Amino acid sequence: MKLPTLPSTERLLVVLSFLGLGLFYLWTPISELFLTDNFVETMSLHLEGEQHHIDKDRQLLVIHVKSINKGTVPITIGKDKKNTFTLEIRKIENPSTPSWLNYDKMEKVNQLDLLKNLKDGYVIESNNFYDDVEGIPLSNGFYWVKTKLTFENGDFLDDSVVVNLTDDEESK
Repeated sequence: MKLPTLPSTERLLVVLSFLGLGLFYLWTPISELFLTDNFVETMSLHLEGEQHHIDKDRQLLVIHVKSINKGTVPITIGKDKKNTFTLEIRKIENPSTPSWLNYDKMEKVNQLDLLKNLKDGYVIESNNFYDDVEGIPLSNGFYWVKTKLTFENGDFLDDSVVVNLTDDEESK
């Protein structure tokens, strides 16, 4: 009967070198996944509005809805997820009255589903953003614009901005 022989020193050094190299390259992902739990979804919304002159009574309100992924993993919006992503515009009737504004009591001018044209949804990679641009012609005045992203578990993100559409020299 022949006893098994030990691997030669050269083979052992090659195997140990490859194991050390693998550990060196995989240390960061392994430690972030198991030790620090650093693979998290961190998302935020940012809403911007700008106006473009149409005529003396109406302006084109262009709205940028930026979905920003500040996390370390990609985030999927829409597709198989049960997300709702809405954009809503409400008219502020008398902004000169010194009182708190109640968003729910304002007249709703328009509402839009931001996922209506994206049947497959979209994926936002880590440290990137998706800019959804929408435009609507509105009469001059003050408007409250709000966007809300609701996830399937009921959590939500929202952002809002108040815009003043006027026919002044700067908007022409």
